[in-house]
Amino acid sequence: MLRALLKAAQLRNCTVIAFGVRHLALLAGLDESTVAKTLKLLREEHDPFINLIQVHHGERADTYRLIIPQGYAEAAEWRRWQPGKLGGIHPVFRILGGTGALVWEQLNSEPTRTTDLHTLVGISPTAVTTALTTLAEHGLAERRRGGWIRGPADPLRVAKQLGVPELLVDIMARYRQQRAEWHAFLSVIEAFVPTLEPPEYPIPLQEIADAGPPPWMDAEPHGPPQPVLG
Repeated sequence: MLRALLKAAQLRNCTVIAFGVRHLALLAGLDESTVAKTLKLLREEHDPFINLIQVHHGERADTYRLIIPQGYAEAAEWRRWQPGKLGGIHPVFRILGGTGALVWEQLNSEPTRTTDLHTLVGISPTAVTTALTTLAEHGLAERRRGGWIRGPADPLRVAKQLGVPELLVDIMARYRQQRAEWHAFLSVIEAFVPTLEPPEYPIPLQEIADAGPPPWMDAEPHGPPQPVLG
C-alpha cells in the first residue's frame, strides 16, 4: 500500500495526494476494500507514514500527506537517495500476490539467500519460500548456487498468460460504472439544494432520500455517505 502511495505522489509530483481508493487499488494490485482498510491502519499507527489532512467529500477523495516517521527521521537525514521510479506494484502480482511482489522486488542478477530475503522483505521464512516457489513456476525467479535471482520471464507476458489484462478491463469498467452512479446521485442533491453551506445542513427532501446512494456503497468500508452536505 505504501508503494502505491509513493507512486501516487510521484504521479502528482507532490507529497500531498488525493487519490481515491479505486485509483490506489489499481496501483497496489489490491481490492478497493483492502485499500480502504489498510489506509486506516497506516494513518492510525503510533508513528505513521501518512497523515489524513482532509476527509473525502462528494467527488473529492481523502487527502493524505506522506510523512517520514520520527523513528526514521535521523536515517532519512543522512541517507543518499537513489534516483529511479518509486512505488507501484506490477499488475501480474494481482494474481501472484503481494508477497511475491515484495520478494521479486529484492531479486537481481546476484544470488540472494532465502534467509536474507526474509530479512530484506520483513515477512516470515515460510511466506518467502512460498512466494519463491510461485515466482519460479512462472519463470520470474530462478534458484542458483548461493541463492535466488530474477528469472528470465517478462512480467508483462506472464500477466497476459494469467489473464490479468482482461481482469483489469472488467475492474475498470466496474469502477467507471460506480463513478457514473455516484455522480448521478450527487447531481440529484445539487438539483434540489442550491448551496452546500452550511456544512451541517441536512437533506430533508424526499426526492433525494428516495434516490439514495448507489447500492454498492453499502459494501464500502466506510459505509454509504451520510445524507449531510458540507
